[in-house]
Amino acid sequence: MKSIIYLPGVLGKKHSDSAKEYAKRYLYSMDRMDWDRFKKYYLEEEDFHFGLGGTFTTSVTSIFEYNSKNKEEAVEVCKIYECSYDENFTKKFEKKNAIQKLGLVLIILLSKTGTLMKAFFLKNTISGKKKLEILYFLFFLLLISIFALILFPAVLTSITDIVTNALPKDSELSRTIHEKIAPWVAVSHWITAGLAIVTVAFPKFRNTVSEKATDFLCMDSYLTMGNNKLELTGKVESLVEAVLEEDNPDSLELHSYGFGGIVLIDSIFPYGNIPNYRMANEIKRVVTIRCPYDFISTYYPDYFKNRGTFQDIALESWYNIYSDTDILSSNYDISTSNGANFLNIGELGIPIKNLPYNLINTKTLGLWKHLKILSFKTHQTYWGESAMTANCLYLIMEQALPAETV
Repeated sequence: MKSIIYLPGVLGKKHSDSAKEYAKRYLYSMDRMDWDRFKKYYLEEEDFHFGLGGTFTTSVTSIFEYNSKNKEEAVEVCKIYECSYDENFTKKFEKKNAIQKLGLVLIILLSKTGTLMKAFFLKNTISGKKKLEILYFLFFLLLISIFALILFPAVLTSITDIVTNALPKDSELSRTIHEKIAPWVAVSHWITAGLAIVTVAFPKFRNTVSEKATDFLCMDSYLTMGNNKLELTGKVESLVEAVLEEDNPDSLELHSYGFGGIVLIDSIFPYGNIPNYRMANEIKRVVTIRCPYDFISTYYPDYFKNRGTFQDIALESWYNIYSDTDILSSNYDISTSNGANFLNIGELGIPIKNLPYNLINTKTLGLWKHLKILSFKTHQTYWGESAMTANCLYLIMEQALPAETV
């Protein structure tokens, strides 16, 4: 039996890429790629407790296989565990208001300008196309952070209105305040009207902006300050230990989506240290979907340096799924300096197989249409909202891969 530990993206449960949904999509792909038309599958879900004294609780979804003529002889072929980190990853910034979040995003972007320019003009680690896409994404973040500055006059006007209403109307102080803020009042009215129009036209605008700002701030805090890194990687290690004890699986794999891929890398290849023994000697296969390695290595150029590992690491294969229309996905092409130097994995003899999953041919698009179609709703690039739709997971089914790569 195979056991899989799945690390979702940030806010994974809200974006339909939880382990339960992942298991459904995995089952769907198994069924579609199996040559035996009479073979059927079904799922069972339960809670799983792990950590010292059962500190953590997660979900585990079991996939059972049976012949359509005899369901009573069903065999458990795979168990998928969720290693969620939402509550740890986002708690620091979720309680901040939108202006605080967007102001912090703007400060971070401005502080990284020098690093970005150096990466774009002095280094040749990623393609020109990828550089343009990353620049486009950062421009989007810059726009939403400037949104905080636009809100400032409206906030200032609201505060002064509260203050002046508390003062006698004919007082000299009240008149002085009104005179000083008169120019801001007109601006505030225009901003309020504009926001009302945007809110009506795009009902989810504020929530989307707030979520994007939270995600970016949490990511930056994790990458630059190491906030919650020990908690998150420790949780992965604890779950690996518990799964090995519980299942004694024939094969243990780590699968990830989005930023979960960075937590995965930090767990197997920690900075400056050798990894946990179980991580180095029990993980047989890794699957990363839209791992933002290119983005992070461009904007945080030293993050993946000086990584530790065992020379006889048990990891046998690494499958990386990416899309040309996904700004944050990465292509570890060994023919480029970026792919060849990726964590020095090439020196360890671990084959990384890039698996492109594209819904459209971007080569047929002009620059403007290419920019328009670049996906920010990235989960829709790899699977639909329903689990019973075509998805990228068929690429990692053994039946779909050439024999020499399995």
